[in-house]
Amino acid sequence: MATQVELAELDASRTLLMEAEVRALRAQISPHFIYNSLNAIASFINTDPVRARELVVEFADFTRYSFRRHGDFTTLAEELRCIDRYLLLERARFGDRVQVSLRIAPEVLSTVIPFLSLQPLVENAVRHGLEAKEGPATSPSRPTIPVPSRR
Repeated sequence: MATQVELAELDASRTLLMEAEVRALRAQISPHFIYNSLNAIASFINTDPVRARELVVEFADFTRYSFRRHGDFTTLAEELRCIDRYLLLERARFGDRVQVSLRIAPEVLSTVIPFLSLQPLVENAVRHGLEAKEGPATSPSRPTIPVPSRR
C-alpha cells in the first residue's frame, strides 16, 4: 500500500513539474516582441490601414493561442500556425529580411508536442540571427514545403 501511495505522489509531482515547465515556456514570450509588434502595427495605421487591421487580427490570434489556459500539449500543425503568425508579425517589422521555408512531412502534423515548445526557438532565431544582421537571414539549405494555412 505504501508503494502505491509513493507512486501516486511521484505521479502528482511529475504532473506539477510538467505544468511548471509549460508555464515557464509561456513566460518566455518576449515582452520586446509584443512591444515591437505593436510598434510595427502602429507604423501602418496611417500608411496602410488595411494592413494594420490585418496585423492586429494576427496579433490577437497569436496572443490568444500563446496565453490560452487549456491544455499543456498541442499538435505540430497548431504550433506551426502560431509560428506562422509570429513570423507574419516579424515580417511587418523586418520586411523581406525574414525568409522562412519549412520541410515538413504531412503525416507528422498531427503529432502531439508540448505547447509553445517551438515558438521560443523561432523567436531566438529571429532575435539572434536577424536583428544584428543586415540583409536577409536564411538557412544555408532552403527546402520548400508550405506551412499549414492559418485558418
